[in-house]
Amino acid sequence: MKRKLLRQIVLGSLLAFFCYSCNLEFFDNAEFQENFTWNPSLAIPVGEITYTVSELFQELNDPNVAIVSNSENVVTLLFVEELEAQRASEFLTVDSQGFEGNVNSGIDTPNSPVATVLNVSESFQYDLTLSGQERLDSILFSGGNFTVELSTTIDPNVDFTLTIPSLVNKTTGLPLVVTGSLTQASPTFNSDDLLSDYKGVFTDDGSGGVTSNSVIVELEYEIFVEVGDNLNASDEVRFDVSFTDPEFDRIFGNVGNDELDLSSQTVELDFFSSFENGTIRFADPQFSFRFENSFGFPMGVDFQNVTARNSDGVELALSGPVTEAVQIIDAPTVEQIGQSVRSEIVLNTDNSNIDDLMSHKPIEMTFDVSAITNPPTGPSQYNFLGVDDFLDVDIEVEIPLDIGLDELSAEQTMNFDNGSDLEEVKSLMLRLIVDNGIPMGGTVEMVFRNGSTPVYTITDRPLFSAAPVDGNGRVTENVQTVTDVLLDEDAINAMENATSILVIATVSTTGVGSGQEVKLFSDYEMNIRVAMQADLSISSNGN
Repeated sequence: MKRKLLRQIVLGSLLAFFCYSCNLEFFDNAEFQENFTWNPSLAIPVGEITYTVSELFQELNDPNVAIVSNSENVVTLLFVEELEAQRASEFLTVDSQGFEGNVNSGIDTPNSPVATVLNVSESFQYDLTLSGQERLDSILFSGGNFTVELSTTIDPNVDFTLTIPSLVNKTTGLPLVVTGSLTQASPTFNSDDLLSDYKGVFTDDGSGGVTSNSVIVELEYEIFVEVGDNLNASDEVRFDVSFTDPEFDRIFGNVGNDELDLSSQTVELDFFSSFENGTIRFADPQFSFRFENSFGFPMGVDFQNVTARNSDGVELALSGPVTEAVQIIDAPTVEQIGQSVRSEIVLNTDNSNIDDLMSHKPIEMTFDVSAITNPPTGPSQYNFLGVDDFLDVDIEVEIPLDIGLDELSAEQTMNFDNGSDLEEVKSLMLRLIVDNGIPMGGTVEMVFRNGSTPVYTITDRPLFSAAPVDGNGRVTENVQTVTDVLLDEDAINAMENATSILVIATVSTTGVGSGQEVKLFSDYEMNIRVAMQADLSISSNGN
């Protein structure tokens, strides 16, 4: 009988306990006998191996899950996922926009009898158009243009001065001033300035008061009337000024109460996908949302639309106090421009039903999380926003194995391609001796199949018994279980046609029937010894 067959029978018998890991390589370290002489009937030791709790869980079906120990030395599943980040350009933009106006001469001088110079001036106040409820004091522009166009219906020559107090040169501190002349021969004028040379100051309401989002345009012109010129009171100078493709380095003011959509993101939790029937209870899971914020304003996060979906398609929504009010994300102050501030919001059993969500055995969770700027319950502070500012979000799922398992079952299929080797075997008995120091017991059923058709079943039987625990949740003593798997000639003949083995495992923890959870500490161990008795029709050597 070949050693490859021996390994496959042994591992198939033990796969029940490894349904959490789907990793058969652990048994590569077992102390199998390499060379021996077969007699027609012989009982031999096969191997022995010891597992810790961490090893039993370390190959879950999710490569993103780490197996760690928490501060209590309880084995813990740790999963970190980055949610979509928010950038300044996605939150606020300053659109291209223009303002226009006209100033009439206000004087009728038909066929003027004398030469004279007339002065006309007027100031205009406009509202800067923004994407939301922002009330801005200033903008440091980094790109775009400020364009000016003037035209006149006045026949006499006109010299004008157009002043934009709302645009201050970054170097000189002086406002943007455009001067020129309009004549009958050249009644229009155009100019173009780089916005990157200027800072926008929008606090002047045009009458000496302080406001925000205010753009001031001042037009002053002189009319040079000659003898015989005609001037009508309705004649005018018209202007059109525009911000074209403006870009900013930084803005200051108040961004209002706008909503940031942190996007709906679905996270797959593959480590629950192996579980079939039965229930699992987690006593103390927690989700830690970590926010790295360089936006210069606080935010309130809404967790109302977090849901978990299990393999049956049933959704369960997050609920509890954490969903009933926005949770505050802190922000850097003006003194901290260019820095970021870290906030952490923890969802646990004190403020949510997160234990119910995890016990729902979710295969995916949807985080449709939104945030509002300057929430009423948050701190009041002066706002700013830089083009490179960001809000990064990640979530850490921490699930200590403080659990209750009630006939939780899982299935695993393994190939079986050694049926022909069984022709040498008349009967076979495997003895599994499990010395268990873990408060978790299990049974196993093995179905040998040809394709999808069962050809032989090793019926459901105990594989290992759960260790008892004391009032502190600690195992008091190990429990030994001896399991014999007997394969007679009829069973072996049926198994010769098998191509795969379906292993169905069912696991329960100590005291689960009375609602007890147990903690799986990292120092818990299980020792497994395997012996075999075979009745063979031939003798062979070692392979």
